[in-house]
Amino acid sequence: MANSGTKVAVGDLIVNEHDAATAAVGVYVGGTKVVGAQAAAQADVTPAADGTLAGTRLNTLLAVLRTHGLIAT
Repeated sequence: MANSGTKVAVGDLIVNEHDAATAAVGVYVGGTKVVGAQAAAQADVTPAADGTLAGTRLNTLLAVLRTHGLIAT
């Protein structure tokens, strides 16, 4: 999509490169935005010293989002 304002629709899926009226950029399904511009980088957390897995699982989730490109590295 080279031109500003390009919109491609297939059924309920809409890919909107940029809408000057709403500043909307993203992929919409049934009118709900499901993917937008890449979010800022997020630092890993330090897992708890008590051995809980919450920090480790959060870091795994952050890694998956970075790999997918949803958040910056």
